[in-house]
Amino acid sequence: MKRSRLLHIRIYIARSII
Repeated sequence: MKRSRLLHIRIYIARSII
């Protein structure tokens, strides 16, 4: 569960950079 949240946060940040 914690790993899934971290993955979602990383994707969100990556989308914001683009």
